[in-house]
Amino acid sequence: MKNKQQTTHKGYFILLIIGFSFTTGCTKDEAVPGIAALNVFNGVVGSGVLAPDLSNGNTGIQWYKGSNLITYGNVGAPSSFDSRKSVRFNSYSGTRNIKFYQYPDTLPHSKPVIQLTLDLPVGSINSLFLTGKPDAPDTLFIRDQLPYHPPSDSVTSIRVVNLIPGLTVSVNLQDDPSGNEVASLGYKEVTAFKDYSVKGTGLRYVFEIRNAVTGDLVATGIADARNISSSTAVINHYRFRNVTLVIYGELGNTGTGAPKVAIMSNF
Repeated sequence: MKNKQQTTHKGYFILLIIGFSFTTGCTKDEAVPGIAALNVFNGVVGSGVLAPDLSNGNTGIQWYKGSNLITYGNVGAPSSFDSRKSVRFNSYSGTRNIKFYQYPDTLPHSKPVIQLTLDLPVGSINSLFLTGKPDAPDTLFIRDQLPYHPPSDSVTSIRVVNLIPGLTVSVNLQDDPSGNEVASLGYKEVTAFKDYSVKGTGLRYVFEIRNAVTGDLVATGIADARNISSSTAVINHYRFRNVTLVIYGELGNTGTGAPKVAIMSNF
């Protein structure tokens, strides 16, 4: 996988994923400008739960009552269409001032843990990764260019993002040589998407995340791309989809903030 340079916003956190849709209320004479999608991952070590405010300065209690809470390390449902609540606004703006508050400390006078302004053009798909710690947050913003998978290609595309400060990682599939998937991936770097076969009943991929310098195993991520059978259908949450392996946590932490891998759906 080849590394890509991405836009970053320093001074903020990393974390979980939620999809936001922006729409405009309209009458018969008004044109609908379209929507933009934003996936958010909370990887801020020690943050617990964050409450996002996308109200652009409107009354605090109004956004708070219906806010989607972003839990540390939570990536939502495996399908990008399941349990992914959308926050709808009365007017669309490509530029949005977004704040993330520590939950439940979300009173109007409270200071947000993270505050940033994002440009979200109509029709764009975007990812925002929150990382760091509450007293020293950091962010990584990516305007996604997602691969298209025709019905003839039974594949899933997987990319890797490293959100652990101070750690450069390598990635290999289990039982393969170290670094055979990614030789070196620094903090806030992200690889290109790479195709993996999901033919037949699918496959189970075990990714080993290692310290690129020492070779020590840091974490393991499992992409279970096998079919799931029910009484009425056969489902595969990976086939024809794009996902991100999110490496997050804190180097040397052995508690809840220990290095882990989350798998985020990107549509």
